[in-house]
Amino acid sequence: MLYDLRINKKVVKQVAHLDAKIFRQVLMRILELGQNPRPHDSEELKGYHDPEVAGRKGFRLDQGEYRVLYTVDEKQRKVIVFRVGHRREVYRE
Repeated sequence: MLYDLRINKKVVKQVAHLDAKIFRQVLMRILELGQNPRPHDSEELKGYHDPEVAGRKGFRLDQGEYRVLYTVDEKQRKVIVFRVGHRREVYRE
């Protein structure tokens, strides 16, 4: 079953600044989340507290040196990508 994939406007800007090769790789990983929100290499974010929905878990997906951070709402079948960035910087707020 497919999930509704939502991408934060901030993420669009973050991805737009990537090199072409990395842009394609990250974009493909993001689009795949609509079909499978928990691929084998995704991990749950420890200590993540969703500001919109209490108790909703955050996940991380690796693509080389870059990370895609997202949440999954099982009831509404929705995936929300809220941050993309280099592994050194993505967890800083």
